[in-house]
Amino acid sequence: MITLAFGTPNQSQLLNEAIQYANDSGVIVFAASGNDGELGCYYPASNPLVMNVAACDVFEQFETTSNWCDGLDVISPGSMEIVFGMVDDRKSVIGPVPGESGSSEYKAGRGTSFAVGFAAGMAALMRAQHPEWPNAETEASEIPLIIHELMSDIASHPIVALPDKAGFRSRPSASVLTGFGPVAPGPGDVNGDGCVNSADLGLVLASFGQQPQSPGLHLVDLDGDFVVGPSDLGMLLALWTPCP
Repeated sequence: MITLAFGTPNQSQLLNEAIQYANDSGVIVFAASGNDGELGCYYPASNPLVMNVAACDVFEQFETTSNWCDGLDVISPGSMEIVFGMVDDRKSVIGPVPGESGSSEYKAGRGTSFAVGFAAGMAALMRAQHPEWPNAETEASEIPLIIHELMSDIASHPIVALPDKAGFRSRPSASVLTGFGPVAPGPGDVNGDGCVNSADLGLVLASFGQQPQSPGLHLVDLDGDFVVGPSDLGMLLALWTPCP
């Protein structure tokens, strides 16, 4: 897989040749469509051999800042919710980003450059299921087309509403790939283990009286009043869900 998380109005003959070579070799190229919130893709997403990627939010709704190509290929997660100047992890797409020490860490992100990684990652998992490719039955140049069809088939919502000058329209070829990346924790599930129990209670108590200053600490501020207090404890107890 090749991901191109950039866009420009100008084409490059050298890059076009590289994309052609990759496609002929069975390598799938993904590119971000752009973040102007309008119809039309930047290059190289506009190259017909590239799988262009638009962005959606955690509710599988089209991200308003995302561009979309006239021949949209894939929609994948790429939105971030800001509440009172802070990132709301529960309503944002969480994905891997480079950490300060060079290692990866998970943070919220927005944009088609963020979304393109999810799309390529999903395609890579599909491609890994067929180590026999290419072979006598499947030529290398056919692999990108096959993966595209597979991604469309597994989409939970194959028809996505896209904004245009007339209001909204549907793009049947679009694939929504939410649900395949890291899942943001639900309310009260501070440690993200899928349940609300004593471990979460301990984290809330450890933060009691503090004013959350980061997305991680924001998870313990259940009532959103920017201070961890008695009401947060009450809400956590009301959300108590033992692990299976």
